[in-house]
Amino acid sequence: MEKDFLQSLKIEISKNFKLVPYERMAFHKILGIIKSENGARILMKELSLDPDVRRSAVAMLKSFDQAPVTEALIALLKERDTGLTEKLDILDHLLRVGSPADARALIAFIESHMDQPESAEAVAKAFVALRERCAGSEEVKSFLSAMASDREKRIELRCSAIEALASFRDIHDFETFMKEQNDEISFSTLTSLAILADILSKQAEESRAESEIPYTYAPELEDRLVVDIRVLLGKTTASFDSLSKKCKVAFINAMICCNHREFIIYTMKALTSEDEELEDLVLHLLLSNVNKLRDPDKLFRNLLALPADTERKNSIIVSIFERYFSSLKESRHNMLMRDKLYNYFVVTLDSYFETYRKEFMITEVREKEYPESFRKIRRFVLERLNPDIKKQLLYTLRNGDRASLKVVSEQMARYVPYISADDREHLFMLIEMLYERDQKSRANSATRLESLNYEKRYLRNRIVRMCDIIGRLKIMEAASPLVKIFNYVKKYRDDEIFDAVAYCLSMLNYSYMLGELEILLSAGDERDRPNGIKYLSLFSDQRSLNILLDFIRERVADESGHLVTILSIFQRRDLSGNTAINSVMKKIAEGSEDAAARIAAVYCLGKTALDSDIDYLNEMFLKSSGNDMKEAILQALSSIIQSNSGVNRRQVIKYLTEYMKDPSIRVRIYASTLLVHLGNKDAMKSIRDMMIIKNKSIQREILNSIGALKSVEFSYFLISLMKEEYAVSSDVLPILTMLPAEELQEIDHFIVNIFKKYEGAEMELLERKEQFAASPGGPREAALPHKTIVRICIQDYRQGIAAMNIGKIFIVNRFMQSIIVEEIVREKGVICRITDGIVIANFGEATQAADAVLRIHRNITRFNEQRLTVKRTRVSIQVITEGMQAVNDEIMVLPESKIEAMNLIPVVNRVIVDEGSKALLAGSYHCEGLPAYIMARQSFRGEFFELISPVNTAFLMQQIMGELNQAEQDKVSAQINLEAEIKKRKIETKSASAIEYVKVMDEIGKLLKQDMNEVMKYVQKRSTDREMIANVEKMLTSAYKRYLLESTKLMM
Repeated sequence: MEKDFLQSLKIEISKNFKLVPYERMAFHKILGIIKSENGARILMKELSLDPDVRRSAVAMLKSFDQAPVTEALIALLKERDTGLTEKLDILDHLLRVGSPADARALIAFIESHMDQPESAEAVAKAFVALRERCAGSEEVKSFLSAMASDREKRIELRCSAIEALASFRDIHDFETFMKEQNDEISFSTLTSLAILADILSKQAEESRAESEIPYTYAPELEDRLVVDIRVLLGKTTASFDSLSKKCKVAFINAMICCNHREFIIYTMKALTSEDEELEDLVLHLLLSNVNKLRDPDKLFRNLLALPADTERKNSIIVSIFERYFSSLKESRHNMLMRDKLYNYFVVTLDSYFETYRKEFMITEVREKEYPESFRKIRRFVLERLNPDIKKQLLYTLRNGDRASLKVVSEQMARYVPYISADDREHLFMLIEMLYERDQKSRANSATRLESLNYEKRYLRNRIVRMCDIIGRLKIMEAASPLVKIFNYVKKYRDDEIFDAVAYCLSMLNYSYMLGELEILLSAGDERDRPNGIKYLSLFSDQRSLNILLDFIRERVADESGHLVTILSIFQRRDLSGNTAINSVMKKIAEGSEDAAARIAAVYCLGKTALDSDIDYLNEMFLKSSGNDMKEAILQALSSIIQSNSGVNRRQVIKYLTEYMKDPSIRVRIYASTLLVHLGNKDAMKSIRDMMIIKNKSIQREILNSIGALKSVEFSYFLISLMKEEYAVSSDVLPILTMLPAEELQEIDHFIVNIFKKYEGAEMELLERKEQFAASPGGPREAALPHKTIVRICIQDYRQGIAAMNIGKIFIVNRFMQSIIVEEIVREKGVICRITDGIVIANFGEATQAADAVLRIHRNITRFNEQRLTVKRTRVSIQVITEGMQAVNDEIMVLPESKIEAMNLIPVVNRVIVDEGSKALLAGSYHCEGLPAYIMARQSFRGEFFELISPVNTAFLMQQIMGELNQAEQDKVSAQINLEAEIKKRKIETKSASAIEYVKVMDEIGKLLKQDMNEVMKYVQKRSTDREMIANVEKMLTSAYKRYLLESTKLMM
């Protein structure tokens, strides 16, 4: 029966597919899986067709290894009608499989295209191909040397040639290049030296066994060329300060690659230069190259002491340590070095906190004597601004007027481009203080700000950073010092350090913390409970589970959100056979008013995997009217089925069969998917029926749920859907790649036969090609419409899915839907793909894409906070604006060269945007640059940036100043109206009812309270006498109470 169905599917595909352009491009992707010789022949024939089809064929052929493919692609490279996208793909192919025999073709390509600005990126990639694949060719060396030395050539060409010379072990011209004092030439020269040093270093490591690696510097073991590179770099040190930022980064990169002994000097010189952009670029450089460090001891000690003033910089420093130690090879030398540094981390943490305690925590008592409003202002200035802005604030308060606010506003907008809703009140207070006209008040405000010491912030950041490093690296030796710090800051509260230490101890799973957290949950302040739950989420033992269970046992009706958070923690734990949790979950599912809590409780019921719950869940399903609850019940059933082998499967199949009649299509998807996994073959027909509904959201949900089934029949059915009316080939392809190799070969053979069947029909397409050729200039690549796409890739997704049962796959799909897809849909993004852990969406506006990815970034950050480092989700988030071809909302060919370059940037869970996107976001969003040398090594000449936040500070400040101006005008008007009203009252008398009298007295009370507040503000501004301020506040409060008492007597 199955064979008959499969055969009928094949016949249907052969009959219905006419190889229109979309179908051809979809089948190209299938031929690119196996990369068979027959598939290569078909794709090479496609090179003579329309530009869109040809572009797709080239994109697939670039990953083939056969010699005929290389010949065909080189021939295409020589044609004048070949588009830029195709050129880049062909050069990628030569970069991967080329040889010195291809040198002449590459040189000819460079010579014929070097004067075409539109081909600049392709020419640069051709130079990289010469460097990587033609290193032994004297002809290539001569060509590159001539090009690099010819000052008549364009700078871009010379730069590419200089970087390509790195593979030829000859640097005698490099000093001459540096003496030209041209920024671009210097950058390429330094980059070339770094590439060469990197090559030599890798060759030396490969040639030595681990036992031969020296513990100290051994010059006799080094290549003489490495010493020459160091000497050349040494000659450049004198001009380091005059280099551009880009060249300074390239210089430090070269020093790291050649293990120059002075690299630490210039690295720290850059990191302490007070140049925000340079510091950021160097930190990213270290993050990228940290594994090249031979002896990181001094650098790591300096990084620990670095006064990073932003959360982003602290995060990069932590990532540097994590990246280095997580990839450290197991060897005696490395382990000794690691233990030495770990011990230094522990000692340094203790030293930092002792200094912080003595210099800042003990003296912090004075801070409480300031008025509440000034404490908020001082905290805002300390935490969000920097010493330079503080100096400008003091100058404005003492010497300036309102006109000088413009300078302060510009400085603040540059340093803090985004103000959150929580900080808006603090910003208002600060500007209100600067708006004060009274000179005495301004002088007092300046005095109160002057005592702020930014070393407090820097030292606290170091302590928080140390805790993060210790937690991520699991340095258990730090537990005892951390407990001492925890007990101190628990008594003398410092919120930032308390949170950092508690989180670190929780990451270490230190048992002492469980008792503290139990008290925090049961008897602590309500505002501390979210953090207590977050800390407990990091533990994995039974006691932590029991603490959380005891907390929610009596809070079944809780609607604060704590219940849902705790239930989400339970879903990640092993609850099999836990009857205590089972009973509590039933209470929540039946009694909670919070729909989200009820659904989460049902998920947890499934995790307990009790077969007795099958009937209970079935009854709940029959009583439920909401689709969300029904879907949760089905996911709970899937967990029980997968975890409990004693389940009565016949009864489950009966229930699921009934659920197939439900009107909700998602309920039917889950039911049919479970039936398929239980071996019910009839359910596959229902899945196929749902797949042919032209609803991509439903189709993708099915593919993500059943994709790991590896069914040959279903795979051919999916192939039958690779038509333009469905446009889901990008989603289908990852499902096909999961099939066994022999089945993939069969599919490849089947697709080849379809192409052979229509070989005659290809003549019509060839005639169209000839029509293009007859037009002036030939069939040039059509200008593709620019689109802004978001590409999100979950790292190691396929490996994770392979080890999951259907219940866990449902959970992962739910995660992607809630964390990623919902944010894209909210911003009107169109999903183009969502399979295999990759989400691609197209946006009409770049600002919509930016809003979506920033929210996705926040969601992932919150998601990861409740997980240990090794269990965190790592995601790359990219925003790209470029010309792309789309068919029915499916992107047919992605800009792979750009994506590959972006993937080289060693950051995860952060948002990377290209130049086109940044230009569209300029003025509305804040971006930070990334080191250019990363892209230079891969011929990519564009730049990438990290998207940080929206920009609103300048707008908010203008808005606040407008509000203050309006308030002043209203105050003057109110005074005039008051005087007029008094005069009017003197000549008018009228009686009033008791109710009107009460209303008037109430209004008078409100006005009196406002006036008293103004008096209090004035006193606080005019005087620094804390005792007087406190006494005046008491007197005003007493006066107001007296008024309330007397007015009440009168009304009675």
